Amino acid sequence: MDDRQPRITIAHSMEVSYTTLDAQAGLSYDTTIRLTVDPMGMYPDPQAVCLLWIASNHIFKGMSEFDEFRDAFEEHALRNWSMLIDMFPQVFGQADAATRRMFAKAKPVAKRPPWSKCPRCGKPIWAEEGRTELAETRRLLKEHPYPLWCRTCGQRFAYSDGQIECTSRFGIQETLDTLDALFPVDQPSIDTILIESRAEGGE
Repeated sequence: MDDRQPRITIAHSMEVSYTTLDAQAGLSYDTTIRLTVDPMGMYPDPQAVCLLWIASNHIFKGMSEFDEFRDAFEEHALRNWSMLIDMFPQVFGQADAATRRMFAKAKPVAKRPPWSKCPRCGKPIWAEEGRTELAETRRLLKEHPYPLWCRTCGQRFAYSDGQIECTSRFGIQETLDTLDALFPVDQPSIDTILIESRAEGGE
């Protein structure tokens, strides 16, 4: 039975310098590049995501340069990434430097789940501490308990004994149980809170 996850789409919005005429006319364009990958794939999926992340740090000089890059990226990122790097040195820099980033060794994540962050780009892997709601946090943990790489920059994550490596030992089920203990699913009603408050106050 194939238990692989469905393919997902990674998208990055690129920065493009518009011409003076376009800016004066208030024109805007779609500058997003999308890449459909296998989240359980180890090659070439995270490597292509890394290239997209590198490109997102480049400022394209007009829509002509951007359109040319987007067409080439969508055609070659998953098939011939080396040619893509050679075609756009202004975007990727030196080929050996780009390749080192693409194939960087797997690394432990920063902080324990569910608030772990990518060790390279710093983006949350599951939830953002203090911002993501509990229900969404639980859903993310259950749906993606074993992420292999960062969906922002393609950095691969290190695993040991079937658990993702981080700054402390843990288990996904342990984390879910901890969330249940900290935040009960069945929250008391406002009436119950008021009754208990009066009782404690001796009313």
